[in-house]
Amino acid sequence: MYKTKTVNLRSQDRSNNTQPINDGLVSVNDCKFILDKPISLKENGLVGLRSAYIPITFKNIDKTNDRFVIKFSPVHNSSIADSVYVVCQLQHGYYNSSTAIKTELNRVLGLLNATTSASIDDNLGGLSNQYSTDTTAILSADMTATLGTDDNNLDHIVITLPDSVVFSGTGVKSSDGSSIGGTALDCFQILFGDEKVGSRFPVKGRTAHKLLGFGSELTRPQTLDGVDFISSPIDTIDRGSGTDIQVLTSSYIANQMRTPYVYIRSNLSRDCRESFKNGNPTNLLAKVPVKNSSYGAMEFYEPNDGSTLYFDIPAGDYSNIDIRLTDGDDKLLDFDENDYEVVLCFKGNFYN
Repeated sequence: MYKTKTVNLRSQDRSNNTQPINDGLVSVNDCKFILDKPISLKENGLVGLRSAYIPITFKNIDKTNDRFVIKFSPVHNSSIADSVYVVCQLQHGYYNSSTAIKTELNRVLGLLNATTSASIDDNLGGLSNQYSTDTTAILSADMTATLGTDDNNLDHIVITLPDSVVFSGTGVKSSDGSSIGGTALDCFQILFGDEKVGSRFPVKGRTAHKLLGFGSELTRPQTLDGVDFISSPIDTIDRGSGTDIQVLTSSYIANQMRTPYVYIRSNLSRDCRESFKNGNPTNLLAKVPVKNSSYGAMEFYEPNDGSTLYFDIPAGDYSNIDIRLTDGDDKLLDFDENDYEVVLCFKGNFYN
């Protein structure tokens, strides 16, 4: 007959709260705990999550889903060897509606024709022309985002751009180094994937495609004047003066939920299989459903003992416990340093 021992872990009691990691201090989402008195198993036992108390304060735009690239191409101008790539980054934060996400998208798109130099800040967002020496007044016309209003695209993101775009800065360069200031570029694409731009992969691991309602990380191409640029559904709307605007509509409603679950991962779990790892073992200990998506709410999770997922652990002393809180892709959630608590339950025959 197994005996049980419980361990209550509070993130504010973590042992690594002042150790530097990556680009800052260790966050509450990646904790190491050291027990003065270890859990000592005489033989193989079990461990599982007894309960969790988690703040819903993680941002739904952070460095895991904040970027996309706009590619402007000279489809009808063979004298320009290549295209212009502009990296766009949304400001990190919590956005509580499709309207709020659309407003932030418009802020960033508005920088395309800003009269002052624009750049990317990791928290404030912004944009960057990968090859430009002049980021002022990049576009001659407004690129805007709205929300769809008809039955087929209600609350979908709709991005529009006038038919012909002129990059006015003389220092604006295409990717082959050509100066294209004053040149009309007739087509745009939105890139959400891992494409290499210059010597970098600016969107890799940071794609905003799910957030904005696009169904794929792949290129979302356009057509112009009814001619396919790359095959993709696109609308061109004649405004009556012979000038079209290009329209790109997202596949789905903008997704403001960062994750439907908080995934609790630990060095105690060594053999949970997950599809995103092709069924290979991971360190997932438990999934906590996010039932209250209101920012600032506290999620309390306490499964009954019959539904608790227990994992086999070998005999030995357990004094070092790691806890990480992530999304389903094993990307750390940013809780803005708000603390959480988890209670672990060990089952087995103990020395102490």
